[in-house]
Amino acid sequence: MITASVFIVTQNSAPYLRACLESLRAQSLEDFELIVVDNASSDNTVDLIRHAYPEAQVLANNYNLGFANAHNLALTLARGRYVILLDPAAVLPPDLLQSAVKSMEKVLDAGIGGVQLQDRHGQALLSAQLFPSLFNEILALTDLSASHFWGRFVRFGANPAEAAAVDCLPCGFTILRRSLLTEIRLFDSRFFMYYGMVDLCRRIHDADFKVYYWPDLQVTLLGDARAGTRVDGDKLLALWRMRSQLLYYQKWHGVLYAQLVKALAQNCYRFKAWRNGRRVPNAAAEARLMVQLWRQAWQETKGGLISPPQPW
Repeated sequence: MITASVFIVTQNSAPYLRACLESLRAQSLEDFELIVVDNASSDNTVDLIRHAYPEAQVLANNYNLGFANAHNLALTLARGRYVILLDPAAVLPPDLLQSAVKSMEKVLDAGIGGVQLQDRHGQALLSAQLFPSLFNEILALTDLSASHFWGRFVRFGANPAEAAAVDCLPCGFTILRRSLLTEIRLFDSRFFMYYGMVDLCRRIHDADFKVYYWPDLQVTLLGDARAGTRVDGDKLLALWRMRSQLLYYQKWHGVLYAQLVKALAQNCYRFKAWRNGRRVPNAAAEARLMVQLWRQAWQETKGGLISPPQPW
């Protein structure tokens, strides 16, 4: 068995992918494999990988499997003791893979580990979070999460410069124990996009393992590689997120909790539509659209009980 299997899921990721793959080639850890699952790219993503990076195993899908199913497909081919999930827009320093493996080996109760994410200018990005809750939804909907004081109740509430056990990690770079995935599986296939990582971290906690954040390991994200999924703009992504929110809350908190989240969101957007009715017509129209999308997401998921037919 090799040390690590690196998974990259792509869709129209060519603008970022070369920098990502070149940073993998420069890694001091040599004992790893690279598995790329492409979700029906319409650009030259697949050709770029096959011609310039023959070391990668490429699975080119004819349609979009989504985030969860694409990673689950990669897992069927993986031979590594560790599984590394890597964003196609990520760039790694040369010792990152080696350091991540060493960090996992030092902490035996680590089920998954994450790093400090930063943008191309070196500014820190959100790299660890608390589990979603009704309270956190209120902070996000009222924009209080952007404040220094209230924001700590959305983030993990600790010093971002110190290593810590946290609730959950965002996507970007994460490393997991393959032996644990044999027990709990990787992603719940119902989460086509969004909330899959949060759900995975909850299952890791339930298996008596911990989720760790290591700020001394840093990864740069050059941009939003998911932009290639925007078939119908932000409206589509907003609907996908609402569906996944309902699936998550119903799964972990029950249908009443999911209904409370929906009612809270709709009422907040109704208030914003009323407040901006005459002053900012475009903002009012967007708020009314959000109310409609929440209604649509509720109907399509039957209150978070089912995932709509995929691809979404």
